[in-house]
Amino acid sequence: LSSTEIHRGQQAAFTADNALQGESVIFLYSLKGVGDGPCVPQLGGLCLELLNPIKQFGSRTANANGTAILNVIVPKNAPLQLAHFQSVAKRGSGGIDSVRSNTVSEAIQN
Repeated sequence: LSSTEIHRGQQAAFTADNALQGESVIFLYSLKGVGDGPCVPQLGGLCLELLNPIKQFGSRTANANGTAILNVIVPKNAPLQLAHFQSVAKRGSGGIDSVRSNTVSEAIQN
């Protein structure tokens, strides 16, 4: 997972690589930090590396190269602090083979 700089009121891009073509990639964030996060039953028990509360801010389908790109407009009132991001892809029966990306931390800027 990678991202562009994050500025209030502007577009930010999040890019997840190494997904499978056609796979749905879910983008998550936390303002609390990174560490031993919750294990998600819907993802076959995959444990996230974001601390609660965790919020989903979008999903995209991976292209033929296995890349999913999510462009979002950062809210003008977003807090000026570090935000932490991770993406996940649900795979296999009951999500048993689900995968997660690395985490990315970016400062929200004016």
